Amino acid sequence: MKKAILFSFVALVCSFSFAQPANDDCVNREVITVQTGGSLLYNADMATATESIDASCDNAANTNYDVWYEFTMPVNGNVRITNVTTGEGFSLFDSCGGTELECFYGGNYFYNLSSGTTYVLRVSRFTAVDKTFRIEAFETATNDECANRETLVIATGGFTQFTHDYRTATESTDSSCENASNTNLDVWYEFTMPVNGNVRMTNITSGDVSTLYDACAGTELHCIAGSGFFFSLTSGTTYVLRMSKSSVFGGTVNPRIEPFATEVNNECVNRTSISVVTANANSYSYDTRGATESTDSSCDNASNNNLDVWYEFTMPVNGNVRITSIGGSDSGTLYDSCGGVELQCFYGNGFFYNLTSGITYVLRMSKITTFAGAVSFDIQAFETIVNDECSNRIPIAVTTAGVNSYSYDNRAATESLDGSCDTAGNQNLDVWYEFTMPVNGNVQISSIGGSDGATIYDSCGGSELDCFYGNGFFYNLTSGVTYILRMNKRAIFAGSVTFDIQAFETATNDECTGRIPITVTTGGT
Repeated sequence: MKKAILFSFVALVCSFSFAQPANDDCVNREVITVQTGGSLLYNADMATATESIDASCDNAANTNYDVWYEFTMPVNGNVRITNVTTGEGFSLFDSCGGTELECFYGGNYFYNLSSGTTYVLRVSRFTAVDKTFRIEAFETATNDECANRETLVIATGGFTQFTHDYRTATESTDSSCENASNTNLDVWYEFTMPVNGNVRMTNITSGDVSTLYDACAGTELHCIAGSGFFFSLTSGTTYVLRMSKSSVFGGTVNPRIEPFATEVNNECVNRTSISVVTANANSYSYDTRGATESTDSSCDNASNNNLDVWYEFTMPVNGNVRITSIGGSDSGTLYDSCGGVELQCFYGNGFFYNLTSGITYVLRMSKITTFAGAVSFDIQAFETIVNDECSNRIPIAVTTAGVNSYSYDNRAATESLDGSCDTAGNQNLDVWYEFTMPVNGNVQISSIGGSDGATIYDSCGGSELDCFYGNGFFYNLTSGVTYILRMNKRAIFAGSVTFDIQAFETATNDECTGRIPITVTTGGT
């Protein structure tokens, strides 16, 4: 009798332990609440669930354990499932045994649901493990379709910020710069261009796509992912703007839109004449946000959008022109004419060398679109220094009695050659001197900095004897011999330099063979 009672008790415990969840079948589905303004968490008790059916996105070869729910949609819009992995499947039906509306695995959306309608939700998994999921409703955006686009008012002098939530949207179309295999949720706007010029989109990520059209269902004009520009828009024209994002990253976004009037010198034919003088640097300003790309220079990365403006100047002297006060994303390019030959190109502060007095040159200033903004640059001419080449070297006096000082400005110089201690990749601007050694001995160069180089040669075009940067010595020079001295400085540090030079006669006891006897005594000095 005791054994019979014990057997019955164990059987009862086992039946409780392995009982299916209450909502294992659709007829016993659990009613859940779906709301806007925040997700609700539910537990899918699937450890003892069975398989009822296969949905369209299930692998029918698996045993797809499922549990069932129903909810009434609080608004017209979307329902989003989150807090799940790719191992969980969700399928939506209009009723038990009815039509499947949508099916997916992992977090995703059910789109275009109707307010007040009750839907049946099946949660499935091919392994019997309890899981939780979150569910939230989002009311359809008023501008979910182009026909209901929202009007944006834009003006120069500042951005207009607007807000939308992609979770409230559906996909209307795909733009040329989107991955069509994604579900690209979109909302729609329109704006009227206040000036001829560009529109810049900012405060968005590379996952946000902005597309411009001439009308609803019209021609796509521009498409950009992340911050960027729509170029060459026309004043008074109304444009249609589509903002989109992959459903995987759906959420609230606060884009900014700002128009910029076209710069008057946006094209070379409309270049601005500027004054370049030797007395001082003249400053000029432009805004690349109001520019487009006309061409690429040899130092540009052609894969970038390099926004440019154009100037011209007449060279007041034979010499160099220096551009300063710009950054590493700003470039200067010199041409002999519009559509002519490129002469020189650089990024950041730099020089145009060996320009000719009285010649008019065309200057293109550009900036990478990523860094577009207002720019001011300084420009100044420097007449070629007399001793820019070795053939025009200046004789200087070197004595043992004291230092002699000499000055030069290597902004007026060019690079003749590189010394052994120079970095060949740099532009090492140099000037040339010669001196005759008054004694056998050394010459000291002093009062210069670490970016100043000094090199000594036996003749113009001859052999280099020694080379150093900063203060230093040339050793073992010979009395009565004339030496060539090259002084140089990197272009990046170019400016006025003063150096001191002095000769020192070789000490009698410079070598052991010329040693001097000294007396060493005891008992004091």
